[in-house]
Amino acid sequence: MTEAAAEENPYSVDDRRHFRNSSCQQAARYRGGSYRQIDRHGRFSRKPTDYSYAHGAGPRLPTDQLYLGKMEERTLLEPLIQGGEGRNLGYGITLTKVLAVGGFGIAALVEYQPRRKGAEKIKCVMKLDLYGVNELQNEEYYLKLFQGARHVVQILDATDEIKARREQDLRARGLWVEPAERPSVLIQLVQRDCRTEDLHDTDHEFDIQKQRHRNFVLLEQCEHGNLMNWLYKSATKINPLTHKLGYTWPDRILWELMECLVRGLIAVAYPVKNYPPHGFDPKAPVHESIPPRSGGASGPGAVPDPLELCHLDLNPYNLLVGAAGHGGGHGHGTRPIVKMADFGGMWDFTPAKVEENPDQFPEEIFWLARNEGKFCSRFPEQFTDEWDEFTSFMGVFGPREVNRFIGRGAPKPEVAGNFGMHSNIYQIGVTVCKNSLAVSVLHRLRLLLHLRHPACGALSPGFADLLFPS
Repeated sequence: MTEAAAEENPYSVDDRRHFRNSSCQQAARYRGGSYRQIDRHGRFSRKPTDYSYAHGAGPRLPTDQLYLGKMEERTLLEPLIQGGEGRNLGYGITLTKVLAVGGFGIAALVEYQPRRKGAEKIKCVMKLDLYGVNELQNEEYYLKLFQGARHVVQILDATDEIKARREQDLRARGLWVEPAERPSVLIQLVQRDCRTEDLHDTDHEFDIQKQRHRNFVLLEQCEHGNLMNWLYKSATKINPLTHKLGYTWPDRILWELMECLVRGLIAVAYPVKNYPPHGFDPKAPVHESIPPRSGGASGPGAVPDPLELCHLDLNPYNLLVGAAGHGGGHGHGTRPIVKMADFGGMWDFTPAKVEENPDQFPEEIFWLARNEGKFCSRFPEQFTDEWDEFTSFMGVFGPREVNRFIGRGAPKPEVAGNFGMHSNIYQIGVTVCKNSLAVSVLHRLRLLLHLRHPACGALSPGFADLLFPS
């Protein structure tokens, strides 16, 4: 860790040691193994704590995202959640209902009335900072990067239009201040411990016309909610044909779901904006595809390297189901489309970026990323027991200039902290395996992969090439 990072680190040695121990404990519970604590002098405990009996154990998540936050947060937000319909949120935006409450933000279904004469109201989703510390800055950046991708939730132009109006109004009144920068990783660690206390001092009116410090984005509405709701309903309703509990998803639907998820992964690895097709318009999302080889379709060139963007929280809660027919003739037909969402925790671990700006990747970033995401969708780079063997971490019990995760002063671990696109692929695989409600699809998938069956290309042109690149 750099000198500057160490000086601004608001965590004491004991705080960071506790963070390390609790992080390793969670991972041990997830993988069903053991771990050893570190004492205040940096020494391992003699006897490891065994969690072999608790493989995969973790908190059960409710299907209703209103209850993903802490109890204190729900209590403080009760006036907004209960009876908030019709509340004015500023600049022609009225609240329909709160959809979800997360650790740092609120998602709400709203109606927006543009100022243009004769313009109709737009039903959309509004995400708001919960604490007014610009936690949405990261998500807004990636939403704009992924504009034009059909299988990623799209940000609306109204976001920038309203922000320009707000800045103009505040400047005219002499009240404008530059938006706060997103807090450093180190500050975020502390905020996660004291956020409920801070929430008591937050203005709960959520009127963006009055609150210049509260960031927001407007997103397209995915009418059918998140994928977890669909999976939950499929598993808990009585099938009128069989009179048994639960529905089995047809193979066709499972393949269409898989195609949506694969296309979403391509959108993240190769943003359409970076490889725009002829006549590309971000307002008209296109079907994602891997860019052609640099030497042409049949030339000797190589496919461009993907961006190593790591979502860290890909699971059915953050996969949204849109209206039917959004496939645009590319295999969806009358079936709904599934889109990736919630990029607030995304990090860019592209090697070129890390090499150019190593000081922007202190060890804290990797330890923080290790604990991101829901417990039920952790991936090997997070839960491997390699982390347990580090006797120095986050600038504690070792030289500050050493940062093993970027290969500075120590060899890079084989698995721990090597976040990237492969981490996203693993989480999508977990989603398909655990939540498709048809275990048989796994056996069929293995068989099709082994035989390179042409049926894989039946959903839409080129889908077989996505699964079996030549």
